[in-house]
Amino acid sequence: MKLLLIAVLLAATLVACAPAPEEVTQPSGNMPPRIIEIRGNVISDHTPEEAQAEQTSEEIAAAPDTPVPSTPQSGHSNPSPTQVYRTFTIEAHDVHDLAGIQFSISYDDDELTYDRTIEGKFLEPDQTQAMLFDSTQVKNGVAKDIILVRVGDSGVDGTGVVAAVRFLGTSSSTPTLQNVLLVDSNGQLLPSGALTIA
Repeated sequence: MKLLLIAVLLAATLVACAPAPEEVTQPSGNMPPRIIEIRGNVISDHTPEEAQAEQTSEEIAAAPDTPVPSTPQSGHSNPSPTQVYRTFTIEAHDVHDLAGIQFSISYDDDELTYDRTIEGKFLEPDQTQAMLFDSTQVKNGVAKDIILVRVGDSGVDGTGVVAAVRFLGTSSSTPTLQNVLLVDSNGQLLPSGALTIA
């Protein structure tokens, strides 16, 4: 697992020289316009409504329990009226030269459904870009191998929110962090207890 995080950290360093993100809106025929966002070698597209619905971790953390919208996002089924988005923040505490984070999240999948992880701003205090690789392995109450990496040749110091994790559900139980790895800008491990979820 350490090798995966270090490989991502090295790749992030390589894309540090990539051009600034571009946005292009391309309407085609009767299809609604889509925004194509290019960041380095990553291309994503979404409708203007989806782009407007995107929230930063600070916005989500400011309103942690929000009712689920009446129309679901693409890929989501209609939730029951009692479900809400439950958001938990992940903080790094008293770190020095933090450049990369990898963790898994364990939760009660009878009560919660993993929605997504949203990048915080702690890894970007000086406008240096950070990259989030959300979990693609979500099953049996575990979202595995979520990775956040600071692009550049130095890490950050201090305490702050590195991410917010959003679930759909009714439970008030707090998920737990597993398999936590924190690395500095040289790829050396930092104490994993410096990362908490609340």
